[in-house]
Parts: sequence; C-alpha cells; structure tokens
Amino acid sequence: MALATNTNKAAYPDSIITLAETAPDALVLNSLIATKGPVISGDAPSARLAFVSDDVAANIVKEGQQIAEGDPALSELIVRTSKIAVLSNMSNESYESAVASSLVTESARRAVTKKADSVLLANAITEGQPTGLANLEGIVTVDGGKYADLNPILEAIGTVAANGATPTALVMNYATWVQLLKLTAKDGRSLISPDVANAATPILFGVPVILNAAAPADSVMVLDAAEIVASHSDVATAVSADALFAYDSVQIRLTMRLGFGVIRPNRIAKVTFTTA
Repeated sequence: MALATNTNKAAYPDSIITLAETAPDALVLNSLIATKGPVISGDAPSARLAFVSDDVAANIVKEGQQIAEGDPALSELIVRTSKIAVLSNMSNESYESAVASSLVTESARRAVTKKADSVLLANAITEGQPTGLANLEGIVTVDGGKYADLNPILEAIGTVAANGATPTALVMNYATWVQLLKLTAKDGRSLISPDVANAATPILFGVPVILNAAAPADSVMVLDAAEIVASHSDVATAVSADALFAYDSVQIRLTMRLGFGVIRPNRIAKVTFTTA
C-alpha cells in the first residue's frame, strides 16, 4: 500500500487511497467472485447498484436484412453498506521510522482485506448491514452430509446452472479443501487428482476453486460473479496526535465502505458438510 508523505515525512498523511492499492487481494476485487459496481462516494449507509436484468437477444439475419433493435433491461439494487475501519496507535518514534511504519502499513492492509472478505462471505443477518453470501435467504442449499465424495458439489453446480447461472468460482476455506483432498475412491486413489490439488488455481468440474479463510467452516459456495454486484469506496486515511497527546503518540485511522447485492439468489449455492 503506497502512501505519500507529508511535509514532516511522516508515513501516514490524511489521504485517499484506492482499495486496489490498500487490499489488492480482497475478494470483492476478484472478477470470479463479483461484478464491479460504481465506487461508493462519501459515507452513505446505502448504495444504488445498477445491473442488466435481461440481456439483449441475439438474432440470425439474412444478408442485407434489417437487424432487429433491442435494449438491455436495466435495473438497480439498493443495498446496505458496511463501514470497515482500522485504528492503530504508534509512538512518535515509530511514526517517524520507515521500517516501523511499513510494518503497520502491512498489518493494516491485512486487516482491511480480512474484514472485507468476512463481510462479503459470512456477515450475519444484521440490521443496517449487508448479509454475507453464505447467509442470504433464497440461495440454493445442499446438505453434503459427512465428507464422502464430491457429488454434493456437483449437485449444487447442476442446480444453479439449471436456474440460469454460469458458475465462476467455488469458494471454501483451507480446512474444507483439506477435507476434500483426503477423499479417496474404493481403490485408494484420491478423488481430487494431485495435478488439481497442486495447481496454483485448482479447478473442480470446470470451475475455479478460490480458497479464503473467511469462508464458513465445512462449506463450499458456488458463485456466479454476474449475479453478485459489489461496490466499495476508496480507503480514507487520517492521522491525529490529539487523543494520545499525553503519550507522545499518534493514532492512524483507515476507513472504507463496502456494499453488495445478489440479483438472483437461486443462482448461487452453499454446500454444507459435517465432520461427525
């Protein structure tokens, strides 16, 4: 996360930074997870996200024949936004140190990334906040039972595809992926081949696998990025020495807003396994 310096060369001036600079690995920026909506301006508790509800129909026409006109059906989602904030304390000596400020920068970047991912995937149903994808009403739910085979995931993919989805990602946490990698056939062979397991971006049933610690335990999310519209603000940074004046220290604050909505919930799915 690159931050410009102010006149006294401090590491954290008041400034505005893009989310891509602050948290480039955040799921909300991944095109396999969500479709990018407009940038959220200011501190609005809700956002209006435009989307195309029906694509223009394509037709076959004869040579020289007039092509039928069509207009895409534009709609919008009104979604709640969550404010994500990080507040750190630093002594003035650390504040002026390039090494120390770099460590705090990296820590803040990780904190913003983790919280944004958690809000997107697992946020509980809370008044005034967006509900995480795993907890949305209306999504397809598949009971995977005990970890035995990959059929529940295949069933979820087939179900959302029948509802019109084009799955773009299977999202799960690392522990769930480990459980799936342990599955074997009757002859002892792994159900997930070593080539898939060791790939930089594993693919199951033609769908990329995204591993993220914020994904719910023992669950696999089947997502269609075209159905998930997400918007975020830039990240605002500010520094103040007032609150910690008696300690000869400063506080550094990072804030941003995140909002998202699902156009057709029945085009995403959640498979839940049990370990008992």
